[in-house]
Amino acid sequence: LSFLALYKWGKPGVVDAMLERWTNEEELPHENATAAELDLLPGMRAELLRRQGLTEPPSDWKKSFYSRDRLLYYLRSRSGDMGKAISRALECMNYLERAVDESYAFEKASEHDKELARLSLRGGMYGVDRRGASVCYSTFGVDSWIELVQKTSFEFFVQFDWYSALFFWDTLGIESKAAGMVLNGRLLVLDIAGISLTRLKRAMDFANRQMGQWPQKEHPLPDGFHTTLITNVPWVAERLWATGKRLFPARDAARVRLFRQGDPAFLVELQRHTLLNQVPPCFGGSSVEPYPYTG
Repeated sequence: LSFLALYKWGKPGVVDAMLERWTNEEELPHENATAAELDLLPGMRAELLRRQGLTEPPSDWKKSFYSRDRLLYYLRSRSGDMGKAISRALECMNYLERAVDESYAFEKASEHDKELARLSLRGGMYGVDRRGASVCYSTFGVDSWIELVQKTSFEFFVQFDWYSALFFWDTLGIESKAAGMVLNGRLLVLDIAGISLTRLKRAMDFANRQMGQWPQKEHPLPDGFHTTLITNVPWVAERLWATGKRLFPARDAARVRLFRQGDPAFLVELQRHTLLNQVPPCFGGSSVEPYPYTG
């Protein structure tokens, strides 16, 4: 089964199952949390509760907002500044209720529209890394998403986008439980062969519209990827990144590694994270599992 089929992507009842898991999730040790970070989390949780007039987390799926791993992601997204992390967590908590509503709306959409959404996927989870987490592979571009919006609506894309985000985190949670620890995000492998300034501009324009749905244009579920490997990088893109990475937090920029077309170092680096028999052939691997992403 493909990853999408295994976890019943788009099928009725998936969002309910997500919320049930989040309601009953157990706290697991985190893969790479430091003692200093862990020491801050009880105080962070207590202050979040105090600011909302609560003495303990809710008993429903919203209790996941206060989980150790979720608080840790917000703390790291603000470089360990607990005050800023608390403010951001509060901002995102209120917003993520909308994400659930949008995900329900996507799940209830017509099978025709959901199939259009599936066909628009340029990438997604496939195989597993050496920790037991699935790896996210993708090609560059938003043309298939633009076409999806033209055939449906931007409102439908937003529903699809939120469903995809919750599906990403829920399945990572399932993999974490199997591993016996909270897995610190996934590996992202991105092939940008054929990139051009025109395609880059289209992607940036669409991304700006997409980010307009997020609080302060920043995704409310941070740290989904611990490392990003970008292959088939033309020299122009390499130079653009050398300049543009200064616009990103140093911690985020340090996660990105670029490889030119044919660079053997790409597969060497990829094999540090996973085995080639877990990698799709279109990314240089030998897996026999069909690659389901065609957008």
